[in-house]
Amino acid sequence: MDKAIRKRHILSLYRSILRESSRFFDDYAKQFLKKRARKRFREYKEETNETRIKYKLIEAKQSLNRLKRANIFDPKSVKRILEFAYGRRGQMRHKLLKPIIDEPSPAPKPIVKGYPRTAPPRMSPSLKTLITTQGKSLYPVLPVPPHKPLYPSRKANLLWWHYSKNMRTVMPPVDDKLFEEIEKKAGKGILTQI
Repeated sequence: MDKAIRKRHILSLYRSILRESSRFFDDYAKQFLKKRARKRFREYKEETNETRIKYKLIEAKQSLNRLKRANIFDPKSVKRILEFAYGRRGQMRHKLLKPIIDEPSPAPKPIVKGYPRTAPPRMSPSLKTLITTQGKSLYPVLPVPPHKPLYPSRKANLLWWHYSKNMRTVMPPVDDKLFEEIEKKAGKGILTQI
């Protein structure tokens, strides 16, 4: 593909994504989508690797199609976009969880002495509170083999597996400003006005 034609194609795709983003019904998600599109297109503006350019174009077309489906109120697409915008998935979720995960806390001792890789996962007090308030257990119920004890390395693997499972499903806390926005959209205060 000629560079001039590709450039026009990319600009057309960018404008289409911004146009579809501005049609989305939720103001907060609308701003999130526009900011994300601008950031992504700027990030790969100087890309020269042909394979990566093709991959990113396919990804942008998929995003545009999801936006189009969301704008005609396809429930699955709307839900996915709202989850990304409000930090239930993706980079926003990681950004909200990072300060809680990185909070200083003592490093646990390895289960097998001299093997630091067998140390259980480090969890800050805030992270422990967040996990338990969402109804999840901090530690798994370890199996008890009938004929021999559980190997320490197996125990370490099970602890890490449980921690990873928790981190995939734990929801970050929502800041006060965003919480008020969500409450307002959910209809808080409407009954008191009637």
